[in-house]
Amino acid sequence: MAKAILKNQWLSFSAACGKILRQNGGRIFSNINMKTEKMKAGHYKETIKRCRNQEVLLCAQDTSSMNYTSHKKTKGLGLIGTTDKDKGILVHSMLAMTEEGLPLGIISQHQWTRPPEERGKKHKRKELPIEDKESIKWLRALRDAESRLPKKTKEIWIIGDRESDIYEYFAMEKAKNIRILSRAMHPRQIEVNIEGTNKKGKLNELVKELPIIAEREVEIERQSRTMKITVGISYSNIKVYPPARFGATAAPLAMSVVYVQEKGEAEDKIEWVLLTDNNNMREEDAQKMLDYYLHRWKIERFHYTLKTGVFNIEKLQFDDAETLMNAIAFYSILSWRVMFVQYYGRLYPENSAEEIIDPVEKEVLEAYSGKEVLTVKQALLLIATLGGFIGGSKRYPFPGVKTIWIGLIKLAGMKEGWLLAKQHFKKKIKLHD
Repeated sequence: MAKAILKNQWLSFSAACGKILRQNGGRIFSNINMKTEKMKAGHYKETIKRCRNQEVLLCAQDTSSMNYTSHKKTKGLGLIGTTDKDKGILVHSMLAMTEEGLPLGIISQHQWTRPPEERGKKHKRKELPIEDKESIKWLRALRDAESRLPKKTKEIWIIGDRESDIYEYFAMEKAKNIRILSRAMHPRQIEVNIEGTNKKGKLNELVKELPIIAEREVEIERQSRTMKITVGISYSNIKVYPPARFGATAAPLAMSVVYVQEKGEAEDKIEWVLLTDNNNMREEDAQKMLDYYLHRWKIERFHYTLKTGVFNIEKLQFDDAETLMNAIAFYSILSWRVMFVQYYGRLYPENSAEEIIDPVEKEVLEAYSGKEVLTVKQALLLIATLGGFIGGSKRYPFPGVKTIWIGLIKLAGMKEGWLLAKQHFKKKIKLHD
């Protein structure tokens, strides 16, 4: 079933699989004994294997909503938007990566539906314990990473966006090798030493007084394209005071902050306040925190690949939310696979081409191009060209996930034709002999 979907990803589930596979797939997804964690158990196991030899792992987590508003007959959908009309499923995923940013697999994923009666209760949520809030998703994913990933890994960085700025999340007890890196959202009360003077005040104000220790060029995604910008970096060890609900006697947390501000005249300049539980920050650590946070957006790319980039998961039609959740779990594994090929090509361009293609595919690409295909870069660019990539411009220096996948599908068809032609000509030679 996976092979059929990968080969025909632009078609609907039914059309890609054909009658028998569609029926079998539907039975698997809708089986009362099939759960999303069971669906992903094999993938988790293989992801852990790929993580074993890594000294540092980056685990980016984020939430995405799957919109099934137009699927009027699907039962069990919940609220996903700002009105009662928007219906779907919420998905919180965590992507494990190498320190260089190569996606190794999904290490945590939870799905749920938001009941209609939750509408209008946002103002009451502050009174609830973290266990009764949707925000528990951040803590739950961290626990998944802690329990599943190799204990011998030196550092496991759990990376989140502004929504992960949760005091209980920062304060939770965890294994020594588990570290948190989150972008700040709240104007928390902090204490910081700025050039020899202890100051208390709001985080978002005091970070602007920190001295810039370095300026450097970084690569970001902006307006659907990759571009380079220059940023200034400041950092400090800080104390973060708890919210009032914890009481006056609650002790502050020892943390660090890294302040990143874009230089230049751009209208939507980057300004990141990054919080980490590393409370012994040095300049090289601050630089590293920026590098790690830059990989966070790959979890967004994962959800993009799942939803609209390749697999169009929101077009799946099943009878109920539980069946859809199982299908989302299945498609999530395929989405990781596409991303792995894409980023392997970017990170290891000079490695042998046969690390991403087999010997027959190598023959086909060489026949197609009229040149030897020796490296990953050469193979990936040819594959992307088959998918419509016109190549290497300043605006689009690397092929996107969709062109790579279309190229892989076309290469699979060419490979099939190549093998059939070989077989045909072998038979002809035998007849003449």
